[in-house]
Amino acid sequence: MYKHQFKIQPYKHQIKALTKIVRLNFNGALLMEQGTGKTKVIVDAINILRNTREIKYVLIICPISVPGVWISELEVNMDSNYLIANFVGQKSIAVEAMLKYAIKHPSPTLMIAIISYDIIRRVPTLSKFPWDVVICDESQKIKHHTAKRSKAVHKLSGVPHKFILTGTPITNSVMDIFSQWKFLNPDRFGTRWNDFRLRYGVWGGFHDRKLLGIQNLDDLISRKEVDSFRVLKSECLDLPEKTFVNVPFELDEKVRDIYDQMEENFIAEVEGLDQTKPIRILAPIILTKIMKLSQIASGFIKDEDGNAHSLSQTRINITNDLIESILESKNRIVVYTKFIWEFDELLKALKKQALVLPVRGKTPSETRTKMFEIFQSNRKRKIVLLSMVSAGALGITLTAASNMLFHNISWSVD
Repeated sequence: MYKHQFKIQPYKHQIKALTKIVRLNFNGALLMEQGTGKTKVIVDAINILRNTREIKYVLIICPISVPGVWISELEVNMDSNYLIANFVGQKSIAVEAMLKYAIKHPSPTLMIAIISYDIIRRVPTLSKFPWDVVICDESQKIKHHTAKRSKAVHKLSGVPHKFILTGTPITNSVMDIFSQWKFLNPDRFGTRWNDFRLRYGVWGGFHDRKLLGIQNLDDLISRKEVDSFRVLKSECLDLPEKTFVNVPFELDEKVRDIYDQMEENFIAEVEGLDQTKPIRILAPIILTKIMKLSQIASGFIKDEDGNAHSLSQTRINITNDLIESILESKNRIVVYTKFIWEFDELLKALKKQALVLPVRGKTPSETRTKMFEIFQSNRKRKIVLLSMVSAGALGITLTAASNMLFHNISWSVD
């Protein structure tokens, strides 16, 4: 491998992963379990690439919950100047305009753009832009080859350096491999879906559309392994016992304005809600101010009568998206919230993707005990234990889960 001075020394398994993708001419699939540090591997690869070859433009495609993680990893591990263009949350017309401007006015330094899967199909300039590197994070998001987002990503298959990152490349069947490799390396399995499905699947039912079984599995695995590096947490002996990940996000412009008012003046006025007059929020003491700022950042406010009013769903959507990604590889997660409003909003969102066990202050102890038993013993269903921090943080055993997510952090001295 190229000699390189890392800002932060990688773990042994990360060195192996980096060695593999360097040997593949800076291409490849990092099929690394969550928490094993695949993002850092790619950032180190970008560092080596820019020091050995002339690259100007890097594109990262990811779920809406992930940009903050990328931005943090880049800040910590990039070894020279670069420009971040975070398109997540931007309207497609704005992204189009910015990309066209960038083509006419090239950046003097490395430009790293981040965009979500939600809008790539609505940004035609994306496939025409002179990308040197494209990274498809949580690539199981393009497992359906007919989906519009997948087709948009496939148009980027001619880029010189391509990576897919996921701990769960297969969520339904090995058929999920086709679309991801159509982007990563079209030569490995070809670009014709019918050829792939007949080579590796046994089909029946109406018009032979029902997958009855798998065939030639050894061939599929051996071909896939040529382009990929796979590692599980249990194989990473030098990993710390616990991994903590912060997921930064940006407040909406409207919410940021309200937040700044409260932070500077201990008072804020909010217009545009279901009221004839603006709502005035007061924070007479510092502790009240801290609580109000936390509520605003979460996406809601309370009026003088204690009624909650929604300001933004951004933070709820990011948490929901993050939980969805985790549940694709794990069937258990514990989620903690601080406020009742965010608890209720997450409960509505999560019911669409899993069995939710809600624990709040008024939940009877007998009901809680039953929920904890279901969480620990039922292995067949995807389960989210959703709890208020004050209601389910102490004296319980939840060892069935390896992931815990704090939507909001309590500032209690406990």
